[in-house]
Amino acid sequence: MDIPKGIVLIVDDERDILEIIQAKLEVKGYYCITHYNPDKAMDEIEKGLVYSLAFIDITYDGKKTTGEDLVRVSIENNPNIPIYTISGFKAEDKQQLDRLSSAELESLKLNKTRGVVVKDTKFYQNIEAVVEKELR
Repeated sequence: MDIPKGIVLIVDDERDILEIIQAKLEVKGYYCITHYNPDKAMDEIEKGLVYSLAFIDITYDGKKTTGEDLVRVSIENNPNIPIYTISGFKAEDKQQLDRLSSAELESLKLNKTRGVVVKDTKFYQNIEAVVEKELR
């Protein structure tokens, strides 16, 4: 078995999104841990899940865990791990998020992430480059 280039955590409630990202990254030699349920992802992170990069959907709610909760706990448990928050927002919704003040970002603890990445064609075309840049 080859040693993976890195371990990528992907949390999204859309299984097709998980499968696309996972397939693209595994072909490039990355090991992916995927969850479509944030509650299960939260349990694993709290138990000490090890990963080198995370993509977390922040625009959905679990039974008890929101995407924002998951980002907060990820940052608390793994402060040096790059986290990309992903969402199905349209471009105009992303612009609205970009206008949040630093105080609002701090309250969400999203200022320590790499930012919100909109799930669109460009995102899927560039996912490997993002991971290569972060994990080299």
